[in-house]
Amino acid sequence: METLYEDFYQQLNIPVVQERNYWLVRSNGGEYYDDFTLHNYIALAWDYVNIAMLNNKSEEEIKALIEMNERSQPTKTDDLTEEEVKSSGVVTSIYNKIIRFVKEFKIGDVVLVPSKNSESISIGIIKSEAYEDPSYMLNYLNENPNTELKLCPYHKRRKVEWLKHIPKFKLDIYLIKAFSSHHAISSINDHAEYIDRTLYPIYRKKDEVHSVIHAGHPNGFTLRELVELSRNYELSIMDLCEQLGIEYNYKDYNVKINIHSPGLMEFIGYGAMAGIALSIFMFSLNHLFNGGKFKIGFKRDEVTKSTKFILESETKGFKGRELDFKELELKQQVELKKLAESLQIKSPEFNDLNSEQKED
Repeated sequence: METLYEDFYQQLNIPVVQERNYWLVRSNGGEYYDDFTLHNYIALAWDYVNIAMLNNKSEEEIKALIEMNERSQPTKTDDLTEEEVKSSGVVTSIYNKIIRFVKEFKIGDVVLVPSKNSESISIGIIKSEAYEDPSYMLNYLNENPNTELKLCPYHKRRKVEWLKHIPKFKLDIYLIKAFSSHHAISSINDHAEYIDRTLYPIYRKKDEVHSVIHAGHPNGFTLRELVELSRNYELSIMDLCEQLGIEYNYKDYNVKINIHSPGLMEFIGYGAMAGIALSIFMFSLNHLFNGGKFKIGFKRDEVTKSTKFILESETKGFKGRELDFKELELKQQVELKKLAESLQIKSPEFNDLNSEQKED
């Protein structure tokens, strides 16, 4: 995005999603899920291989250690699948998982952990390098002798800040596919867009702005309703562009539709101008449907060709509006309200953006 418009995005507290990896980490069939989520960490088995060994011993030496331990006490957790064992062998599978957890996970990566039967999903941000805590269980039991919590005994750990806990029935239908893997650790980068739109009501990534609305009644959309909804959205964005004095190019806007009951519509604006227009539209839509005060004004400098934005809102952090700024107005308000009622549209609520933005 152009530096010229960074102040605008900062005023709206729109998160920036940096390049990062996305991981699925299982908790021994959900056995340690509550411990992970309550105490803000994830962990991995095979304590006979510690972090110091990974830094000082060769791959051959570590694999020999794994083989010796697996002969005397084979892995009994859900951390290996039959497919893995058949394709690469137990030793290699275990070695690869340990290396991935300790060496490949990075601070800032996103981690998803499912509960038993994936009934609930927790999504968090990795906040520490790998470390070991062999006295965790003993210390916790000394302080909480009557606990009924199933404690995780694994030593190798990483701290996690959990962002959301979501029941499976509310999960993005495309994200559910990520849980088809039963590996202890899986890369789920292919599902990044579904995870990002689950985490943030609106966000920036590279030179794109993404936002989602939820819509649809039990009977789904009719073709006419879908056309009418799309057309009203386009007219509103076109009008905002006209007020801003910027060119509207339909190629700069994309929409991904998941029409289930209910479904969602993900809007994407490509480039600085489309990102500005889409952001204004989504915030205006939010206040139109959900109430509250939201006004945005702008002033063009014809010499530098720059645009300065001033916002007024009940949302914390917005600046006061100056009188010499032209106020933007969302058109199609009556039509949009009617569609919201008939199609049960729920626009994203941006009240929590201040707390979510700090994660990136």
